[in-house]
Amino acid sequence: MSPFGLPPTSRDHAPEFTTAAECKTWLAATPLTQPAAAQARLLKALHLLDAYTLPLTERLTMLELLRGPVTEVQEASLKRFAGKPLPLLAAEEDAFLANCNLWKALRSGYLRGVDECLGTAARGKLDAALTTQRTLTLMTQLQMDIYRAGHQPDGEHWRLLHGLLLAAEQLQVMTTPVADPLRNGSTPTTASAAYVEALLVHATSPHELSPRRLAWIARWARRWGAKVNVLADPPTLSTRAIPLCVYVTSDRPAGYLPQGNGEARWLETADLRRSLKQRLVLLSEGRAPADLQLGSDCTQPACGELLKLVYQRWCKGGAVRHSERHASTATCGFVTGLDGIHYYVAGRKPFKQPGNASDDTLRRQRDEIATFGRISTRDEEDYSRQHELQVEQWQVEEDWHVKDESVDGLRISRPLHQEGHRLAQGQLVAVRTAHAKHYLLGQARWVMFEGADRLSAGIAIIPGQPEAVALRGTGVAAIREPYHQGLLLPALAALNSPASVILPSGWFRREGVLEVFTDRARQIRLTQLLDRGSDYERASFVYV
Repeated sequence: MSPFGLPPTSRDHAPEFTTAAECKTWLAATPLTQPAAAQARLLKALHLLDAYTLPLTERLTMLELLRGPVTEVQEASLKRFAGKPLPLLAAEEDAFLANCNLWKALRSGYLRGVDECLGTAARGKLDAALTTQRTLTLMTQLQMDIYRAGHQPDGEHWRLLHGLLLAAEQLQVMTTPVADPLRNGSTPTTASAAYVEALLVHATSPHELSPRRLAWIARWARRWGAKVNVLADPPTLSTRAIPLCVYVTSDRPAGYLPQGNGEARWLETADLRRSLKQRLVLLSEGRAPADLQLGSDCTQPACGELLKLVYQRWCKGGAVRHSERHASTATCGFVTGLDGIHYYVAGRKPFKQPGNASDDTLRRQRDEIATFGRISTRDEEDYSRQHELQVEQWQVEEDWHVKDESVDGLRISRPLHQEGHRLAQGQLVAVRTAHAKHYLLGQARWVMFEGADRLSAGIAIIPGQPEAVALRGTGVAAIREPYHQGLLLPALAALNSPASVILPSGWFRREGVLEVFTDRARQIRLTQLLDRGSDYERASFVYV
């Protein structure tokens, strides 16, 4: 019986091809320019091939031919779901599931090779090393798409990953060199490096990373996985490199705090620490990231910031908390989008061009003051309803991650069936807990699905009570320009936080001058870009 629970093969249903030559012919006739159609054809062919009884050598040869086209199609399909706001739309979720199914189908073929090698004592080490390394690699590729869609790998994923490690150890091929030109170029790799790669990627908390930074992390984990030793006994503890621990009989990834029972392995990161430390020093001296084999697409200072993060999370004990967190069961009001936030921060007043009230509006307001002693709020209420600016109520609950709050952030969640706007990493939000009088601004640091029925997000608070203002450019040409929504934040000396302004995306220009209207028009000069989110920019300023 298969240790991985694979069903037996048979000769009942012939696949699309049964030899390498037939596979090449079939691939030549399969267009890859339409990813969805190509995925469907490849998935069908792989399912039929997986269920058919074949010699291992022939099966592996065909899988190697299919691996490149499958990877090409999968990468082309990413744009349909990767990095989208959550919850995913139905078409986006379908695209994600299509990618998962194709990775799993290809993985199943290689897993059969591992199965056969375990059951055949005479099988050569090369086949055993290749099948385990390829299967572990496909686990990581599937894992990456899971992160890109806002999900987390489940317990079954980790059980299979650890099971493959145990299989590689049993076959004595953990460190047997394997050529993998598709992913590693001319540099040989190993099953051990592929296993470590999956654990390193997860240790960086991928849901907190932008798509660009996640791509850098994936490349670095693949390149440096070979620098980590997988040990059966804990290495000598050192503050220079703290080992990760993983229980290979569990359904959990590696962590720094040994939590669990059973057989453990330790990821010894001393060599990795030295390599990262050297690169950090050289980056601080002005060396280009490309010169340090970090990637030609890596730019400073983002590259150095990310390298410091992985250094901490791979070698120094994990993420550092800057403030104490407290579990909470409170509710909080939650608003997204600069226009909606402006509306609520302004006290549910719709945005109006300063000084542009029409004669009809002024006449109506005078009549309402004379009749009721105030101006009616029904226009504001109509505006809120028509522009769908109703505040969302998110329930802050406790789970194994522990929903919590601190002085600089909140972790919040809501049921997926509850109506609410989609949320993207880096998006500007406003939150108000039940005991607070005013909204505070924040940025969605991460957003992900929590199980099958909840959406969870981590909100980093931007310090200071915001003030709703109107903004526009300056100069002769700007006199006729309309104002746009903006928000001012005060300077907070205790937090070393300068006065800042929230701008629409693309507005920041260093030393640029803007007109800001509160109760009167004033000019501000932008001095430094402090944050850039997915839908806003935050800059420090001084009054001119």
